[in-house]
Amino acid sequence: MSTKEWLSRAWKIDNEITALERELLSAKERMLSVTAHYSDIKVQTSKSNKTEDATLKYIEYKNKLECHIDDLYAVKCEIADAISKVTNPTYRTLLELRYLRYMTWEKIAVELDITFQWVHVLHKRALKKIKTVD
Repeated sequence: MSTKEWLSRAWKIDNEITALERELLSAKERMLSVTAHYSDIKVQTSKSNKTEDATLKYIEYKNKLECHIDDLYAVKCEIADAISKVTNPTYRTLLELRYLRYMTWEKIAVELDITFQWVHVLHKRALKKIKTVD
């Protein structure tokens, strides 16, 4: 895996975390949509409680998703840590803007007040300063 691919995992991880958080919200809405119906007349008895079953399933699903999200955050922190160890402040800033804030090359050039072409030159140099953990 190249350094660029290794760093790009943060963007993919961020998207995956967002998707998992949406899924968790959807699961919570499904759980809350289960309603109990009460009546004076008892027609059928059941040993299962739909509300309780839905709540237990939601809790189990929530725990799995939260563990996965924790794992993803750990990888993202690993990437942030690698970038923070770059000693050149310009390289470090460029890497943070690109791989942690997901800015386009054009916006990075404006932010750093340099030309678009110079951003790419600096990026190649900055990638050589990253120490990846494979």
